[in-house]
Amino acid sequence: MIQNMKEFIKNAELFSSSYRTIRIRTLFADRGFGLKASITVIHLLSEVRLESETVLWDGRHLKVMERIMKFESINGLVNSLIKGQINIQGKKIDFSKELEPYWDYAVILRGKTYNNFFAETTSLLLSGHTKTDQVSQDHMRQYQQEMVLNPQLQVSSIEELTGKMLGFQYRDINQNRVEIVAPSNILISDLFYHETNVKVRIRCMSAIEEKLQFSAIFHHSDGGITSFKPRRKGYTTTNISGNFLEIEKTFEVPTEANDALSIDFTLSLEGRMGIDRYSARNLPFANPIWAVLNNIDAQKVSKYLKIDDFENRTSLIRDSDLFESIVVAIISSCGFSLVWTGGFKVSGTDMILLDNNEQLVLLECTTGSPRDKIGLMKTAMKLMKEKISWLEVVGVVITSQSVSDAERKDASSDNVLIRDSADLKTLLVAAEEGIDEKKIRYWLGILN
Repeated sequence: MIQNMKEFIKNAELFSSSYRTIRIRTLFADRGFGLKASITVIHLLSEVRLESETVLWDGRHLKVMERIMKFESINGLVNSLIKGQINIQGKKIDFSKELEPYWDYAVILRGKTYNNFFAETTSLLLSGHTKTDQVSQDHMRQYQQEMVLNPQLQVSSIEELTGKMLGFQYRDINQNRVEIVAPSNILISDLFYHETNVKVRIRCMSAIEEKLQFSAIFHHSDGGITSFKPRRKGYTTTNISGNFLEIEKTFEVPTEANDALSIDFTLSLEGRMGIDRYSARNLPFANPIWAVLNNIDAQKVSKYLKIDDFENRTSLIRDSDLFESIVVAIISSCGFSLVWTGGFKVSGTDMILLDNNEQLVLLECTTGSPRDKIGLMKTAMKLMKEKISWLEVVGVVITSQSVSDAERKDASSDNVLIRDSADLKTLLVAAEEGIDEKKIRYWLGILN
């Protein structure tokens, strides 16, 4: 168990030059002997903050406090915790002297969630805890009443309180639990693979730049692979903010990988640990349309036609023309030809798709609630059926937001399909990883 702690300290020291501040949040609980530290979550931050102590959630039997302090070293922080030298407003954060804490060490990869914590960059986690007796029913009733009636923030459970206040969720109050989160603050922000060239962008702290190492694996259509280590030299750097840099590295694909379909690019630190990995498909092979769009506006294509966090990014779009362009790019990348009808002023229809089975699909896009478009789509479908009676007409409203099952059901009663950001992501995955025509046709409401 001590070995886990040592392993955490050794690896977290690799990132220590990126830390400026320590944020400590502790849930104190009264188990009959006054308020004592129960659960503590410590985040190592890259931004500079003023030292302070704050009560975030105040109660008689439960209290959440925060302390902001200057970062000195990983080893110093862990030793201070073990020795009980850290306190908030005079209340100690320490382990029971009678029990030896048990230490767990874990790595949370970028984009993964652990116990309600989302890792924006690959992060190291050190968990220390000691076993305690179960909280009595009387104390739990006191906690429950206090949580429900708290004027600052009313919550219904310990799980909800810890999730909102600490960022980690716990169902039970386990006294003497400490979590330390050490983010790498390093990530691959973009990877572009086109024929014989690969371009990668990396965000990191300037002090870490010299420790970076790159490696790549190219995947061939026959299942074979080619390993390659690009030289660390030959890249450009741009200051983003504070001590953060964006590194752009371009390299040629080795001759033996000229026919590769995709690449896995791994970023390591001093060869000791893989910090981040990113994959990309060779655009001319994987999706010729995206290759053309990428050469027109690489920034928007890499931002909006990327699977990671697609739903969240899409939900923030307010430009209707941009959203329509994204929809056209994704659907056309799945092998269907669309016609944009904006210039023809067809009410309730942004684009049309004519299927070989003599079915006409009307598509209306919105960055808001799809409810406002259902009536327009019904009118457009009726008009089309009157004017083009020999075609089966299907209506689809596509929104950048997420929708409920109830909304979908209401729309289907009017013979209108609703597709939201999650549905669009399904198409995006299909366009990137391999098209299943049957699923795409179902998505568009085309009947076989």
